Amino acid sequence: MEEIEKPKEESQELKIREGGIRALLSPEGILMLIFAILLDLAGLVEFIPVIGNLLSYLPDILGTLIIGGWILFRSQTLGATRRAAARIGKAGKWARRLRWLRPLLIIGEYIPVGGMLPFWSILVFLELRA
Repeated sequence: MEEIEKPKEESQELKIREGGIRALLSPEGILMLIFAILLDLAGLVEFIPVIGNLLSYLPDILGTLIIGGWILFRSQTLGATRRAAARIGKAGKWARRLRWLRPLLIIGEYIPVGGMLPFWSILVFLELRA
């Protein structure tokens, strides 16, 4: 008697994409986006003359340690990954050329006036979309 091969049943959990809207709405995504937004809001302390510039480095250091560590843990690199680049198609070629985008956003937080821009939120959003 011939054995009939049964198709392998793939669970829905295995089919979940890592990037896209699911990643943004995952618990990890929501927590990291909230944390990034709070860091960006804390960076607005630069509006206070003199001492605000000094105080703005505290959330930058905290963000570098936590968000930078999260990105490094998540993707094992600080540059654009090939898998992330393949998902976004033509923009992926651009992303591969911009391997310096993640470190540039982190460095941008340390620039005195640039620190008021929402670089942490952009960085977390791009990481979750990748």
